[in-house]
Order: sequence, then C-alpha cells, then structure tokens
Amino acid sequence: MMKGNGIMMEQQVVFVDVVDKDKKKKRRSNRRPKHNIASSSSSSSCSVYGSANGTHEATEWSGTVNGSNNVSMTMNSSYSQKFGSDSHAIKDPGMGTVCNGGFSSFPTMHIDEEAPELGSIKDQCQYPSVSKDNVFSRSCPEPIYHKDTNGSLPINVNSLCQENQQAVDMRKKYFDPYWLVETVNEAIQKGEIFVATFRVNAHNRLEAYCTIDGLPTDVLINGVAAQNRAVEGDIVAVRIDPLALWTRLKGSAGNTNNGGRSDGSKAVEVVGVNCKGKEKVGDDSEPNKCIPMSSDVSNFGHDPLTPIGKICALVSSFPFKRPTGTVVAIIEKSPRRDTVVGFLGINQWVPYREGLKKETKKKQSSVSSFSGEFIHLTPNDAKFPKMLVSLSNLPDCINKRLMEGDATVEMELVAARIDDWREDSLLPHAHVMHNFGRGGEIEPQVAAILFENSICHTEFSAESLSNLPESSWQVPFKELESRKDLRNLCTFTIDPATASDLDDALSVERVSDGILRVGVHIADMSYFILPDTPLDIEARNRSSSIYLQQHKVPMLPPLLSENIGSFVPGKDRLAFSILFDINLVGDVVDRWIGRTIIRSCCKLSYQHAQDIIDKLMDVERHGKFQLPDLYGPFGWEDVIGSVKMLHEISKMLKENRFKDGAIRLENSKPFILFDEQGIPYDSMLAEQTESNYLVEEFMLLANRTAAEVISRAYPDCALLRRHPEPNGRKLKEFEGFCCKHGLELNTSSSGQFNVSLGKIKDVLQNDPVLFDILVSYASRPMQLATYFCTGVLRERENEWAHYALAMPLYTHFTSPLRRYADIVVHRTLAAAIEAEELYLQQEKIISKSSKGDEIMAKCFSNFYFDVHTAESKKFREALAATTSKYRVPRMEIVADIATYCNEKRLACRRAEDASEKLYLWALLKKREVFIRFALIMPIIIFCIAPGTLHLMDSFYYSPVFFLLVSTWSL
Repeated sequence: MMKGNGIMMEQQVVFVDVVDKDKKKKRRSNRRPKHNIASSSSSSSCSVYGSANGTHEATEWSGTVNGSNNVSMTMNSSYSQKFGSDSHAIKDPGMGTVCNGGFSSFPTMHIDEEAPELGSIKDQCQYPSVSKDNVFSRSCPEPIYHKDTNGSLPINVNSLCQENQQAVDMRKKYFDPYWLVETVNEAIQKGEIFVATFRVNAHNRLEAYCTIDGLPTDVLINGVAAQNRAVEGDIVAVRIDPLALWTRLKGSAGNTNNGGRSDGSKAVEVVGVNCKGKEKVGDDSEPNKCIPMSSDVSNFGHDPLTPIGKICALVSSFPFKRPTGTVVAIIEKSPRRDTVVGFLGINQWVPYREGLKKETKKKQSSVSSFSGEFIHLTPNDAKFPKMLVSLSNLPDCINKRLMEGDATVEMELVAARIDDWREDSLLPHAHVMHNFGRGGEIEPQVAAILFENSICHTEFSAESLSNLPESSWQVPFKELESRKDLRNLCTFTIDPATASDLDDALSVERVSDGILRVGVHIADMSYFILPDTPLDIEARNRSSSIYLQQHKVPMLPPLLSENIGSFVPGKDRLAFSILFDINLVGDVVDRWIGRTIIRSCCKLSYQHAQDIIDKLMDVERHGKFQLPDLYGPFGWEDVIGSVKMLHEISKMLKENRFKDGAIRLENSKPFILFDEQGIPYDSMLAEQTESNYLVEEFMLLANRTAAEVISRAYPDCALLRRHPEPNGRKLKEFEGFCCKHGLELNTSSSGQFNVSLGKIKDVLQNDPVLFDILVSYASRPMQLATYFCTGVLRERENEWAHYALAMPLYTHFTSPLRRYADIVVHRTLAAAIEAEELYLQQEKIISKSSKGDEIMAKCFSNFYFDVHTAESKKFREALAATTSKYRVPRMEIVADIATYCNEKRLACRRAEDASEKLYLWALLKKREVFIRFALIMPIIIFCIAPGTLHLMDSFYYSPVFFLLVSTWSL
C-alpha cells in the first residue's frame, strides 16, 4: 500500500517504452528473468540509507516489506549489456518488493547519470559485501541483494538489543569514529583537512558535495562510509582523498589519459597529496606525483606551496577529475536536524525479539500483531536518510493508536528531530515530537512547511512589543527639526494591489533644463528598532518576511510593518531618502543621502502604473478607472505626469545597465488564482510588466549607492551582497548544448552572455516555449547571490561584485520592513552620513569655504571618494562617535549576520517553493483536465507511480539522452 494525499492506494510502477500495444504485450510475455534486475533495484531502493555501500547487514532494518506489487521494466540490448554483465540473476524475476513510504522512499531514476562509485578501496575493505552480495543499478542507486539472501532484508538483532554493555561493545562499527577536537584543530592548521558545508544531492543521497573556500570544484563525498553520518547542512571537517580515488566529472568526455597535460610542460613535485603505492591511479591520471607548470595550469590565485594551492594545481592538471573526500568530524550540526518532517512506516516496524522468526516476514493485517521496539520514519526531504524512532519516544497519542492497530497513523505528517547517530547504526535515531495531521490536507502541509524550514510563525512576544509606540503615533518635533522635510513633493508608492507593508516610495521633479531629481524614499526602520533590543533580536531571528500562498509570516509586528513604519497615504512618515539628479541620457550627475520626512499622496498598484504607461489612463480619462484615494494638494495630473517621467528615466537606466554588462534570466512564473473561500481554481502566468521594471531600476540604483557609501566608510564591516560568476563546468555544458543545436553563445562576460541570449531569442521568435526552456537551462550554471562581510573578503575585493547586475558593489537597502539585512545597512549608512555632517560642523566648512569644499568633505556620499579626508584624524573621530551611537556591528558580528541571513533566505525560498507546489497539487487534484500549450521533448521512457505530493519533485529532462523522467500522483 502507498500513502498519498491521505488515501491508501496500491503502488504500481509501469515503465512504458514508445512502441505500440501489441509489441508491448509480446515483449512482456517473452521477458527474460535477467531483465527484472531493474525492478528489484526499484524495490530495493526503499532500503536503508546505508545499504548503498554494501552493508546490507542493516542492524535496524525491517524485513517486513510488502511484496505484493509487481514491478517490471524492459531494457534494450545495449542497456542490458551495459548493466547486466555485473548483475546476479534473481530467482523470482516477476516479483519485486515495494516499500510502504512517502516520496523519499521511492527514488528518482537517474538514467543520464553515472552510477556512484561504490566499490572504492575503502568500501571494499570495510564492507566486503559490496563486491560479493550486492548489485547496483545505475538508475536506482540502491543495493540489489544476492539471491542467497532469498530476497529478504537481513536483520542483525544484536544491534537492536541493548541488554548489556558487552553486547553494545561487540556490535559491528559501520562508521569511523569522529576525530577529537584537538586533532581536528591541529589538522586544519596544517591544511590536512578543510571546513565546509555538507550538501546532499536531492536525487541521490549517496552523493554529497562540499564547497571548500578557494577550490574551484566542489568536493564529492561519495557513499555512506565517506559521509560518516553527516546530514544536509552540517558544517563538517573534510579530508581530501588521494588523486587515485578522485572520480570523473559528470559530462566530461574525450581522451583524458594524460589528465589534460600538455607535452613539453615543466613539472613540479607536489608534496603533501600522497597516493599510496598499492593503490592504482585511474586511466585519466598519471601514477607519479608531478604536475605540469605551464601557462595552461592555474593555482586559482593560491600559492602552489600551500595545501589549498597544491589541490588547486591538481584540479588544474586533471580537469576531468573531481576531488573526493571523507568526513572526519562534525564541526557544527545543522539546525535542520531539529526540523525533520515525514511519515511513519508502521508496516516496517522493526522486530525485536522475534525479528528472525519467519512469522514476522509474512504479511500482517494488523499493526498490533507486531512485537517491536522501533519504527521507521521516512523524511519528506529526499536529502535526509530514513530514521529509526523508538516506540518509547513516540507521543502518547501516537503510541496509543499504534497499540490499537490504527493504520491511519502512517498517513499523517509528523515532526521529528535527529537525536543520535552512532557508529554501529546505519540509520540515525530520531524523536517524534508531534503530528501535523493528514498529509493530503492543506493546513497540515502548510504547518509542516513552516516547521521544516524553521520559520517562526507565532505571535510576537509582549516583550518585543513593549517599546513600540501607539497606533496614533505622530512624528516627534525633534525629528521634524533634524530631518529634511520632503512633504511638499508628490510622492507615491507602487506595489502589488494587496500589499500592506509599503516600505518604498518614489518622487520626481524637474530642477533645471535637462536635469530631473528622482527621490527614492525608504522606510526608516533604524529609528524604531534599536540594536539588541527584544524587537531587534526577534527581527534578527526571523530574518525575513515569508510570503506563502494564502499565508504571510511577517518579520516585524503589523503595528510597525503595516502602520507607523509603512508609507500609508496621507500620513507623515520617517524615511531614509536618496535624491538623484539625472540628466536626459540617464546619467546620475549628483546625489544627496539623508534622513527625511515624507507624506505619500496615494498608493498605486502595478496595474495602475501600467495603465498610465500604456496611456490607457490619462488626465482626461482617469475618472473612468477605479483609482485609489488621493491625499494632499496634488491632483491626478501630478501623479500621472510623475509616473510617465519615472518610466522614461527607468528605461534609460535599464539600457545603461545592460550596456555595462548586466544579464537577466527570467521565465514566466505560474500564478495561482483563488476564490473567495481561498480555494485554488485556476492558474496563469505572471508576466513582468514595465511598471515592475520602473520600480526595480530605482531600487537597484539606491542599493548600489548605499553599498558604495558603507563600503567606503566601513571597509571591514560593511554588509554587502555578491553574486559569483557562473559555475565554469556547467557553463561549458550549456555552451555545448547550444552548439549542438546550432545556436551561437558567447559567455566570456555577463554582457556577452546577455547579448547572445538576445540573438537566440530572435532566432527562436516563433517558438517562445523553446526559448523559455533554453533560459531555464541557462540559469543552471548560475550560483546563488549571498550576503557577505567586506572584512572577510578584504584581500579579495574582486569577489565583491554582483555578476548578474554587473555592479562592483551591491547591497540590500530598500526593503527594511521585510529583510533584516536592510536594517543593518540602514544603521551603517546612518552612521556614515552623520559622520560627514559632524565633520562639516566641526570644521565649519559651510560658513567659511566654498560649495566645492563642502562637496569634497562629503567623502562617503559624494561621487568621488576623498581618501585623504576620510583618513584624517578628525574625520575618523567623527566616524567613531557615530559608529558608537548607532552601534554599528564589528566584522565578526556582521559575518555571522550575513551567514544567518543567507541560511534564512534559502529557507524562505524552500518554503515559498513548497507552498507553490502544495497549491498546485491541490489545483491538479481538483481539476481533472487542463488545456495548456506545451512543448513535449523526445521521450524514451515514461514512469508513472502513485504517491504523495512530493512525487512532483521527481520530474526532470536529460538533455544527454533526450529522456523525460516524470512521476505523478494518480
């Protein structure tokens, strides 16, 4: 039986080849036993995490797997020759076992990927069964058990029985013990091991990767033994394997016997990366320890005598090999260990005293007939292994239902945490905290999404709300005196129609012939949220507002984010403003930055602004539209005229930005429509409009300006945002894909990349769907943009840049109501600007000197950075005073904030993506027929299997084999 959408259903997997029905029937009847190896692989894929290394002596694995369903697959002769030569025949070819579980227990097929290298020297020594008893399928990388096991999953009862300490000590150790802290620290100092974040391949848990700072290629952690009990998100200590154990990079081709070495190149001995003499070097490497030192070999900016430099030299010398490594210690456990969501598998109750009795291997109709101690937990996230849960650690309500034989328990999502993962256990031990409800219902799924991503959705504490003003708050007189008053400007917001947290506004005025002054006004949250107060701590912990479908989890209390801190029309509000003087060709010729008071005259939606841009709404016809309320002395002619001017300026800014090398990879996103009851009834594509780009251009300009100022003032502790260049290997693969299809592509720079995509779009103008697919492929080499502290990369300023925006400096400044990073930037910017003003007052430059001298004194906010003034003693004293006043954090704290914000931003993205899939699933479940235009790529094999919501993740296209592999819920 299979759990899916809260319904018990039979699981059947059918692989359909592209042939007519008669041929399929004939081939099915003439199928030979050896072809059913794939089916056994599929069934075995539900086995334990650790089985991939051949350790099928699973100490906590159940033998009670339902084998009632047939699983079959036909393979052509080339595939059977390729994979069947190393395979053992199965006695019962027609039957395979299918595990009862959720999505994670039914792995995605990877026909276009190489099989993991499970037969490594270390694995064969530690797990002899790798080469003796198990067969590994390239499509489902889980073990196929030898026929002598009679198809059952062995159980080592001694591993479950904890009757005495002697029995525990005699258990088999499946993993190496972690290194001691002192040993780890010493090895890190010597460069023998490296610290990195452990990331698991969602399609194959046996593959994990670690990005080591300075190394151009991710390190592969292949197999359970090498991963050594690390889980997704752990900070681990990794030891790089000798060159002989490195694997071939996926997608690499050609004769690489010389490892990419050019003839006649000079060689230098590499010390410290040793290969044992008894281990043979692969076909694409040389057995000696010399690497070339020619113009083609790069150490990627590192000293070749340092440990990282030596590894970089090897990577450069053997470009078709990927470094591999082994986890030797867990430096810091991932927070995701505490937020596991999954399903309990009651039909896989691990037997205790009767584990080896034949009766327990028979099908059981009642849960209560088992006498067990552990139960399996299958996580929703395919990156996590299956887990063992002790019955004694189950909540009383779940335990009681299990004892009563309530089989519906396995249909409910549960919250759990990983408690322990011992050396003698192939599976981690988990503790179930509570259940959310039926997995096929919306609300339990939403609650599970929030829990799994550590998103706090509780009410704000009374302590955090204690220092907030009343809802009737008015701007204090002190602020009216100290801030620039811009309430006379025609200022308005442009946001989604349903938005309530209005943190940015725009204004424009003509100051002279050919010069327009554009005001970008951002809500001043640094005034309300002081450092290290309860509200600041809560905002930092939340880090960002989350916008799920039909759900919003704010970072700040609604009183602040939707009222006194939001640009509510007709209300005086505190702002941080940047005024840009822009000429008629889109160049910024002057700017002013400071704290202000503004008053928005109206709240425009993107559609309102778009109607003005499209000239559907003008001064004469505005009465025909449903318009928002207008406040102050301004009329609709003022608003309409301002929107038109801003649109013209934004077009010039955008044109200039792309001339400078910016690139945009954007596909239309599905937008789900809801009825009045909040039930999805249809979907449509959400297209970016000119009004979206209008706002975007001015926000980008403001963010860039803020980055320039704070990096000048605080070169060691500014919080910026960087976007690295694309992954070189993946970019080459995309270039090859385009070349194969006759499409010219130049990726030498972001600008050339964008120009090439524009030309390809013209070529494919009659096939926009195909171009969307191409853009999707083009986005795969792109890396994530991240926050960083400038002091951490002080010696590598070339890495500060933002690749996609083609900006040398960039940060987030424009959304302080929903991003904590922006609040940090506001405080830093306020300190820098006030230091300039304080210096001007002390020197009395305004009264005694010319306008030019005043401009030069503004060394941070001015276009030209006056290093001499900035480094003067009096200016440093002024900056020190404002730094203390605004409590600008030091480098270590900023680095921690950057890391935390990066983690929370990823969690928000995961939650938002999961929410979209959830409601898409609900929509598909409700609607039987959708009529949509789509491009169908060539199909060789199509896979259909019943399951749960997360089966929709199992959908990908292999451009190598022109293969579409898809899994759907029936």
